[in-house]
Amino acid sequence: MLLLALLTALGGLATGLYLPAFPQMAVQYHTDAAGVHLTYWLYLLGFGVGQIAFGSISDRFGRRAPLIVASSLCLLASVLVAIAPTLAIMAGARVAQAVGAAGGVVIARAIVSDTATGFALARKINLMVSLSMFAPVVSPLLGSVVVTFLPWHVTLWMIVPIAMVVLIGVLKVVPETLPRGRRHRRVQLADLGRVFRSGRYTSFLLVSAAGSCALLSYTGASPFIYQTVLGYSAIAYGLFYSINALGMVGLTYLSAVLAQRGVHPAKTLGVGVGVLVVSAFAAVIVPSAALPIVLFAVSANHGLITGNAAALALSEVRHIAGSGSASLGGAQFVGGGIGASIVGVAGAGSASPFILVLATCAAVAMAAYLIGRSRRGGARME
Repeated sequence: MLLLALLTALGGLATGLYLPAFPQMAVQYHTDAAGVHLTYWLYLLGFGVGQIAFGSISDRFGRRAPLIVASSLCLLASVLVAIAPTLAIMAGARVAQAVGAAGGVVIARAIVSDTATGFALARKINLMVSLSMFAPVVSPLLGSVVVTFLPWHVTLWMIVPIAMVVLIGVLKVVPETLPRGRRHRRVQLADLGRVFRSGRYTSFLLVSAAGSCALLSYTGASPFIYQTVLGYSAIAYGLFYSINALGMVGLTYLSAVLAQRGVHPAKTLGVGVGVLVVSAFAAVIVPSAALPIVLFAVSANHGLITGNAAALALSEVRHIAGSGSASLGGAQFVGGGIGASIVGVAGAGSASPFILVLATCAAVAMAAYLIGRSRRGGARME
């Protein structure tokens, strides 16, 4: 579980460490906020596409071999990101890095789905997510210290040894969890469409995607909101971001505890969706000085949404868990990439673009949750 959590966290580490360097990157590459955001939202899109690809591949070839390929790609691309001489080359390398990291995330979820069902599935996914959330707690704060005292490129090099540890861990520890008898005869991208035949799966996927869009839009906008709009230092930004992420860790762990005690994940998810709606409303009416409180609520509340929406969705498609996990992860990060690109293109001088994206995400999440709860059938949580 620790290694699966690290696989899940690697994508966040690759982003969190360099977030405090956004203003320095804009100066060095002679670009604006939109140019810097290019490396961020292309990464998110690559992360989504990578999950879609590796999900179907793992249903065909098993979990272990594709995971080795994905981890190797992530390591090689991380080196290229660190040595990239131009912003364009870095952006391309970030896409490759994202695809490799995405393979680790989607296959880790599929491994859990191979080995657990019902409440145990919800508990393990929430536990894995809560362990992986220590990455966004530590990485932005560490990145802010690095960019204060060292060249910002150091934040990119820090991913390389972590990716190397992941690859070694996969080679040494991860077993094959998909027997040959359960593998597909070929890579069936059509399975990505089959999962959407389940209305409940689709509804909870939309909840997860909307929640991730809100979170990743916050992640991309936060360096400029805290440092440019609100005027905080890089160190202060790192502290704010880490506190918010720590709240997310706490609520994710709470979700795992509630599942262990028999509280249905749909109930916990309902609370998370409700808090997201309230946060969006508050963001519209509160003064700028109170925005850090809203940002804490948006970030921490994700701990009630991610694992529970994933468990509810995957419970509907256990017969094609790899494709189900791939579609779920792909929707999360493609949606997040779209939200982050809107925030980035709209500029760094105002929090208004982020607030607009947040309100849209909250409305979609609430509608999809209500539709999902209203539908009958589906897997029973045990």
